[in-house]
This record gives sequence, structure tokens and C-alpha cells, in this order.
Amino acid sequence: MLILGSGSFTHNLRAAFGLMRGGGAAETELPATAPFLAWIEEKVAAGDVSALLAYREGAPHMRENHPTDEHFLPFFVALGAGTPGQAGERWHHSTDYGLAMDAYAFA
Repeated sequence: MLILGSGSFTHNLRAAFGLMRGGGAAETELPATAPFLAWIEEKVAAGDVSALLAYREGAPHMRENHPTDEHFLPFFVALGAGTPGQAGERWHHSTDYGLAMDAYAFA
């Protein structure tokens, strides 16, 4: 069985549109994005679901990366479909005008 969650892994459209209007490079990573992505990757690799579920309190720069929750919540559908207690793995990382396009796999 394959369950696929799709979308930008970060979702600060105001910053993305600012980069587009300002002539920024498509590969630009926003300063708040790298620490957030590193935190997610670390917690996924450790299978630390409790920390991930407390993302609003624990993830660095959460509000800058996800001003509202609805674009981050699909991540938990994929996470929940995996085997409980088993670590996930980041399969892909890229950016598109400051929006991270990370992809994770959960067995």
C-alpha cells in the first residue's frame, strides 16, 4: 500500500511571492526554513512522534514556515500511515522560491 501526501513542505506564500516579485532565484532558501527542516528531519529519523505532534511548541520558526496549520497537517496523514515507532526517512529536498519541497517516506 502507498499513501502519498503532496504539497509544499513549508508554506509561507507571502515570502515566496516577495522573492518572485523581487527577482529572487527559484532555489533561494529562506533563513527560517533550514532550522525548521533540520528539526523535522531529526524528529522523523528518530521516530519522535511526540515531538512532531507538539510542533507548534517545538519546531523552530514554525510560524514563519506555516502561518496556519492546514498546510502542515497532511504530513501527519503520511506519518500516521507508517508503522508506529518506526523512523521515517527524507527522500527528497529542494526549494522553489523559498518553499521547501521535501518528501518523506514512512514504512
